[in-house]
Amino acid sequence: MAQKKTFMIKIKYYSVLCLFFLFTVLLFIFSSCQKELDEITPPPSDKVIVPNSAVSNYIQHIALHDGSPDNILDNASCISLVLPLTVMVNEQEIKIESSDDFIEVENILDEFENDNDSLRIIFPVTVTLADHTERIINNSDELEDIGDECTEGGSDDDIECVDFQYPLTFTVYDSQNQLSSVTVINNDEELFTFFDTMEEGDLASFKFPVLVILGGGEEITIDNNDQLEAVIESSIDECDEDDDNDHDEDDADDTGFITALLNSNWQITYFFDGSDETGAFADFVFIFHEDGATLSTNGVSSIQGTWDTNGDNGSINIKLNLGEEAPLDAIMEDWEVVEFNSSLIKLQDVSEEDQTVTTLVFERK
Repeated sequence: MAQKKTFMIKIKYYSVLCLFFLFTVLLFIFSSCQKELDEITPPPSDKVIVPNSAVSNYIQHIALHDGSPDNILDNASCISLVLPLTVMVNEQEIKIESSDDFIEVENILDEFENDNDSLRIIFPVTVTLADHTERIINNSDELEDIGDECTEGGSDDDIECVDFQYPLTFTVYDSQNQLSSVTVINNDEELFTFFDTMEEGDLASFKFPVLVILGGGEEITIDNNDQLEAVIESSIDECDEDDDNDHDEDDADDTGFITALLNSNWQITYFFDGSDETGAFADFVFIFHEDGATLSTNGVSSIQGTWDTNGDNGSINIKLNLGEEAPLDAIMEDWEVVEFNSSLIKLQDVSEEDQTVTTLVFERK
């Protein structure tokens, strides 16, 4: 009797154990299925980006490295030189430490109209390629070869008329629509690499809205991929990408000013440099010659000098060196032309130190 009772207890024990095990297995399966259902939910079709689609390719082209700002040095818009570096410009050694130094290179090249300009890079240098990777270049032939595809007038895939406002957030799905990660993108290089490493079958979705900035500064809020593609297509050629070799491409045309300067003899009718010093030039007449020479006469002596103009930074400037002795040395300066016509030329110079303004006025004699 005792054995039978013990046997029945064991049966109940194992039955309970089996039920517990079955319940645990069912709970695990249910939880796994529920988790899978939560993760499998795909993004809306108008917000999905797949590799090699039109919108994916557009985004990558926006994210390409823009190599045009230093075209005055390398003549190639899809690569840029890593600074600092040294160049020889018309046999003058120039250390290029930032993009601000490009203007010095341009000024030397533009100094004379009919001279034979030369620019030589001191190798080795490092270049940044369109895909944001870097490469060491050891000579001019290597640099020319790597830039052949994007020389002035050549091919350049970079879309510069549309930019993204960072950061961007993407939800990433694998080939089975399983949610794999959320990725935050902070710059063009990260964006290019993100799409460049997507595999066939992967999906990505922007966290909308996304802000894009057009070439003219207009900002547009984007809510889906179709809108993004339409904005890019309508704006892709709507700005000057400055892919030619004229640095900044903002030069002012100084032709009219030069014509006025050469067609008259001039006298100084106003010179203010902290005080009115016009009287010091009362007897002087100034003649400007086409070859960049000047002649200043006061009835007693004739003094040789030089002049040169440029239209850099969007304004006309004239560099005067009319003589190194007083009072002519006081106007030895790089002046900005603020007004001119056939009978009047008004020049100004703003001090970088204290922003004081010096004014010089020539009138036709």
